[in-house]
Amino acid sequence: MAISGFSGFSAAANAASQMRARFDEASRIATTGERATTYAGLGADAGKAVDLSAQLAKRTQLSTIASNGEARASYTQVVLTRLSDIATEMASQASKIGSADGTTVEMVAANARTALEEVAGLLNERYQGEAIFGGSDLENDPVAGPGQITATGMFTGIGDALANLNDSNASDVIASVLNLATSNAEGVSPFSSFANQAAESEVDDARRAVPTENGASIEVGLYANRNASTASSGSTTGSWARDMLMGLSMLANMTSSQSSSSGFASVTAAAASALRDASSGVTDEAGALGMAQSRLEATASWHKDVATQVEIQLGNVTNVDPAEAYLRLTETQTQLQASYKALSMIGNVSLVNYL
Repeated sequence: MAISGFSGFSAAANAASQMRARFDEASRIATTGERATTYAGLGADAGKAVDLSAQLAKRTQLSTIASNGEARASYTQVVLTRLSDIATEMASQASKIGSADGTTVEMVAANARTALEEVAGLLNERYQGEAIFGGSDLENDPVAGPGQITATGMFTGIGDALANLNDSNASDVIASVLNLATSNAEGVSPFSSFANQAAESEVDDARRAVPTENGASIEVGLYANRNASTASSGSTTGSWARDMLMGLSMLANMTSSQSSSSGFASVTAAAASALRDASSGVTDEAGALGMAQSRLEATASWHKDVATQVEIQLGNVTNVDPAEAYLRLTETQTQLQASYKALSMIGNVSLVNYL
């Protein structure tokens, strides 16, 4: 505000005020290292800063997404390893029934029932709340749980088929068991309604995939009732998970009274074969998933590296050199002090001196 009769003082006060504003801005820049608090403050570089900021956010997000996808795949690998171990161990036990080491039908049946319940639990395993074997149905369990698996039509039907085993119908019994294990019929299949419909191509069930960039993605999701990346061949169900459930259900339903039949060895061999096929299928699935893991790890690293470079470019646009900022702050502080000193001197002029 101008002071009447003292235009020199007014001008000096305004100059000091402006210098103080410059000092405050120089102090902010030296403290934060940022040229401006808004894009508008960057002037001609505003558009470049906006574009680089968007690129940085995108790369950072994609790197995080890829890392999370790799972590999901890594957790799935742990589950697959356990499933393979169970299949291998139970196939070995099935092959030893009646051997000199004392392995009995009752022992294998009890172990198979326990293993079957564990497998059911593993196929319902979740990562961050999402079913890892659920395909696109991430919220619901894809298979009957440990407490319900032995009450499914597949399990009880296999029990009925084995109960009719005699000296001449082993091949028929095995065929019946295979039909039960491959069925998608409600009340027979141990899988969820969604999984059954997906297996019949009645609903879309795309695999869970991790987006990488520009519409590209890497698939990491698996299914509980069919293979995702591998193909099962031979006299199998066509699915490593079904092979495992079938083999374990056959062993769990075996009784010592059946062992007197001449067809018992064929049925036992079929169960062991199904479990070996399951173990092989799991290994193949894990191998394919491992390749996806490697790609996700590389993708995460790539986006992180690009983000680092973009961040440097953004810094060159929005930030200042610390040494230069400090030098400007010092210069501005000196000028401010001189401005205050001049203002003080003018303020001390008396009316007599002025006249």
